[in-house]
Amino acid sequence: MVFDRDLRIIGCNDSYLATVGRSDRSDLVGRFLFEAFPSDPASDGHKLLKASFDRVMATGRADELALIPYDISRPGEPPRMRYWSATHTPLFSSGGELRFILQHTTDVTELQALREESAFGLRESARVLRRARKVQQVNLAMVAESNMLRSLFEQAPSFVAVLHGPDHVFQIANAAYRALVGGRDVLGLAVRDALPEVVEQGFVELLDRVRETGEPFIGEQVPAVLMGQRRILNFIYQPVVDHDGRVAAILVQGHDLTSQVEAQEVVERQAEHLRLAQAAGGFGTFEWLVETGEIRASPEFSRLYGFANADELTHVSQILPRIHPDDLALVGTSRLNELESALEAVEYRVVLDGEERWLSRQGTVVRDVKRGLTRVLGASQDITERKQWERQLETMAQESAHRVKNVLALAQAIVAQTLGDAASLDAGSRRVSERLAALAASQTALVDGSPTELDLGRLVRQTLDLVSGDAGRLHVEGPPVRLDSRTALSLGLVLHELATNALKYGALSVPGGSVDIRWRISDDASLGELHWQERDGPPVSAPKRAGFGLGLIRRSLGHDRRNRTQVEFAPTGLRCDCTFALA
Repeated sequence: MVFDRDLRIIGCNDSYLATVGRSDRSDLVGRFLFEAFPSDPASDGHKLLKASFDRVMATGRADELALIPYDISRPGEPPRMRYWSATHTPLFSSGGELRFILQHTTDVTELQALREESAFGLRESARVLRRARKVQQVNLAMVAESNMLRSLFEQAPSFVAVLHGPDHVFQIANAAYRALVGGRDVLGLAVRDALPEVVEQGFVELLDRVRETGEPFIGEQVPAVLMGQRRILNFIYQPVVDHDGRVAAILVQGHDLTSQVEAQEVVERQAEHLRLAQAAGGFGTFEWLVETGEIRASPEFSRLYGFANADELTHVSQILPRIHPDDLALVGTSRLNELESALEAVEYRVVLDGEERWLSRQGTVVRDVKRGLTRVLGASQDITERKQWERQLETMAQESAHRVKNVLALAQAIVAQTLGDAASLDAGSRRVSERLAALAASQTALVDGSPTELDLGRLVRQTLDLVSGDAGRLHVEGPPVRLDSRTALSLGLVLHELATNALKYGALSVPGGSVDIRWRISDDASLGELHWQERDGPPVSAPKRAGFGLGLIRRSLGHDRRNRTQVEFAPTGLRCDCTFALA
């Protein structure tokens, strides 16, 4: 008799019909085996027969049953128990696919008759039956073992499949494998038909190579596209060799790493985003093991303390020498119970290659009581630029206050001097208004930084016109020099400060005092030099400490490293020399 893979009867010969007492093939062909010959699923005969067919489909090899009892009666008929010896042989297509199973049976029921005919026959029959029972017991044990192995394969967390023949036909595919391929029914199909998308990805070529060479293939984190989705797989193609030494099948076993790899990719992306954010914001993170002093730092944290690579910084003792001595008390603690307060937000200086940088740091304490460990998790940021802006704002506030004070003093001096020299009250009033208007225009020019360019001689005369109405007390000499807006503003501040001081305390504060202002250009026209010299004023002496005005004079030209300002308190009168860049 011939069956298909679903155990439907395809055909049988006349002898089989006669043996089972059937006269017409139509009674059998097309029917399910256990429908045509019903049996109790719990009976030995049913179990043996089904297990034999399962082994053939699982292994692709012939299977033999030495003795199987089976009732061949039709429904409603009295039982007709027959004893059979059966062989089940797989039939394959040209592509190696198992298509049919051939059953060859021998009716051995007559052994029972021999037992009744003679004692010898009885003993012989008993021996045959004992051997048959032993074979049957072995077969049942093998069935149980086979079922257990199939259950193990089915429930295995890794995906498992067995591919048979040159076309790599699926004989086994466990639940994990079926889930991997989208729940497709692949049993009995060749790989290229069951999974057409893997052909162009080279997996069939790998299987061919394993079959040809007999060498396994091991793939680690191999990308694959299944059902339009990317998967990352670890797997092995292991050749299974038959008793002739030929590759009969290929065992496929592996793990789907997609979730782990995607999770790792997410972690790596987040770490990269964190690194970029830390680098952009000047932030660095650290973990400090208090008991051992070990420190684990991010690259940006290491850079903040002058270490080129993160692995160079391993211990907190490497950081302390780089902190400014005056700030050490801000960042450390010697008693563990003070650790939390010491890790509150703090700002301090570090000294790296002679340069001071400002850092902020804040941390939190994590105590592991069971392990007796204390960890500090924290972050630091470079705030040098912010500190510079704060200093500049403070300086600007001081400068503004100083300039307001100077303007008021200058206005007072202008009024007093102008009215004292005026021929009449009306003339003095007009002159005061004119000079105060000029003062206002000068202040506007200084604040706005306009015009874009200005001649040095004009800048000097505008400033001096504010403080003295007597041109004979001012001696101005120098060639035409064009100044850019920034240099003009800086020199304007210096001249304004010098003129104010001269009017309040210096040569212009007394009758007969005078000021010489001269300038020149260097031979290569890259630098200008301006000299301010007061004469015949009150006695001059250096102050015990530098005031804000003197600091403003020295600081105003600091925007170019070539600029220089020197102030000398000579007995003959204050002298100021300025060197400034022209190109």
